[in-house]
Amino acid sequence: MDAHFCVGQNVPFTLSGLPADGSVIATNFQWTFDGKYFNSQSNAVPYASFPTCSKVPYVDASLLTSNTTTAWWVSGGFNPSKTYMATQQCDLILTNGSPKQTVRTKGLFTMFRPQARIASTTGTVSVNSTWGLLALAFGTTNVPGIVFSNNMTMPPANSPWVNATNVHWAQVVNSIRATQQRASDMAYPHAYESGLDHVFPYDNVPNNNNIAFDAPSIGLSDDYLECNMLTDTFTMWLLFKYDETTNTHYVPLRAVDWYWAASATNGPSGWVIESGTATNSINPVDYETQNYPYWTTAITNNTIQFTYP
Repeated sequence: MDAHFCVGQNVPFTLSGLPADGSVIATNFQWTFDGKYFNSQSNAVPYASFPTCSKVPYVDASLLTSNTTTAWWVSGGFNPSKTYMATQQCDLILTNGSPKQTVRTKGLFTMFRPQARIASTTGTVSVNSTWGLLALAFGTTNVPGIVFSNNMTMPPANSPWVNATNVHWAQVVNSIRATQQRASDMAYPHAYESGLDHVFPYDNVPNNNNIAFDAPSIGLSDDYLECNMLTDTFTMWLLFKYDETTNTHYVPLRAVDWYWAASATNGPSGWVIESGTATNSINPVDYETQNYPYWTTAITNNTIQFTYP
């Protein structure tokens, strides 16, 4: 068996072996495959474009009913690769007038899926100005709120995928809920946000894709008496792409869920964190996933956008 593939590759399938003289006509095709695969995708929001919204992969059943079809896999195996079966069923019409025959053919192929881990290291919540402006922040310039390390396990030296180590990061803001109390009228501006965190792929990646980090914050001003980060929850994804051509797709490998929250008040001694309000994930553990990140909008501003009453 020499049909070896890697997750994310477009894998073509075709029915062959029919007589070339036209004495047999194949019709009513139906392909079925083992494993978790997709053969089409749409945008999460109609008329929007990626990466303003995410792409949503799915199985288009109509594309499995012709003599040729293409799909990509997100499931597979590391060492060894996972063996899957492709099945093609069709009706054969014999031009000599013999009765129609329904036949089924099968073939095996292997699918390689990289093995990886995300190690997460977290900092602390504080009021600080290490980013150049006073803020309620998770982390500092020296110790970010959270640092993600990609630990990719290399495939065996004799594997055709020995160089398959192209990884990217993507972060989705699941929920931001924040309020501030304005000193001038005691009103509470609020912020509710969710979506892709800034850009795709994620860009807080110093030097290479082995490391990513985040240090979210809210700026503090004397125009306000109180600042509350009620919830700030994220999911960081580690994605794999076999190569950078249009013939391959991103494949999710691992993800990490994390959060932080705190409240600060502006008193006689300046801004301080309210006792007992600071909380954050502590070195959160990653998990394997075959589910793609999903978002319907992109948060492109570097500061939280408040709505003012």
